[in-house]
Amino acid sequence: MFARTLAIRLSILLFLVSVAPAAAQPFTVVDLGTLDTGATRVIRGINAAGYVIGASTTFGTGHHGFLWRSDALVNLGALARSDWSIARGINELGTVVGSANTGSGVRAFIWSGGSARELGTLAGDSGSEAFGINRQGEIVGSSSGPKGIRAVLWKSDGSIQSLGVLRSGDHAQALAVNDPGQVVGTSGQSGRQRAFLWTAAGGLRDLGALPGDVESEALGINNVGQAIGSSGPVTRPRAVVWPLGGAIQALGTLPAHDYSRARAINNRGEVVGHSGTEAGTRAFIWTASDGMRDLTALIPASLGVVLVDATGINDAGTLIAIGRDGGHADGHGDHEFPVRVLLLQRTP
Repeated sequence: MFARTLAIRLSILLFLVSVAPAAAQPFTVVDLGTLDTGATRVIRGINAAGYVIGASTTFGTGHHGFLWRSDALVNLGALARSDWSIARGINELGTVVGSANTGSGVRAFIWSGGSARELGTLAGDSGSEAFGINRQGEIVGSSSGPKGIRAVLWKSDGSIQSLGVLRSGDHAQALAVNDPGQVVGTSGQSGRQRAFLWTAAGGLRDLGALPGDVESEALGINNVGQAIGSSGPVTRPRAVVWPLGGAIQALGTLPAHDYSRARAINNRGEVVGHSGTEAGTRAFIWTASDGMRDLTALIPASLGVVLVDATGINDAGTLIAIGRDGGHADGHGDHEFPVRVLLLQRTP
């Protein structure tokens, strides 16, 4: 089980990896363990301290959010009356936000110092979700009720503010916030989502899409103001970056692949995500100097792991990646094979 594996094994497998000549530095690969066959799991992100967040059903008491830090796996549990929770965001101080099922609906929560509490909703609403938190304790997400789903910002004093929706949309979700307080997310209507940027001075602004596309989503933003996400339909998106004050830029795909999604960006502008075909996906790292590279090619084949996604990267360049054993990563019938969670750490 994932929980037991992470909690017990500080006999973590460490591998010093000499990567391809094009890479500037080698990686140390830390195997955090495997997720059981059929287990529901979400691996969300990583902070500066290397803490990893997500959720899994393998705790044996429901679907709970978790925080992995060094040799300890912390079951974040859930709010009172809840049997389901998920951790979706973490800041540099180790404060976690997410969502949990309660007797009155799904509610956003904040976890810190061993306890969780609800974040509340906009007036008249019954549900909320939290997706991101910055160093100042500002939290972003959504509030839902009779008026629909609206992007919101919980300020550090606990008050909640509606960020509105784009003019062409009827709902919105705020998905990430940086330390300067810039927020990104998606807004739209059924069948058409658009990425947005919100600032206190300028309000909500459509970030646009690549030429020929009508849909886009923004999933992350760094402290420089570079936002990442994808452009195009859900079935064939293209990973993109929106530079601060610049035009949208396509990051491309890995060779012979059809689509890609950018999942996270650090303050150095390094982007991670996945690229794929109908047969499956491969995790990538993208930099302005080297373009998009297959992360599986940067670890030894002797590990027997194919990396299928990368969901987070911190400013030290440490990545959180998802892999499958035995090379069974390029087919849709591979759900019986265990999923491995790996940290890829650059060495000095």
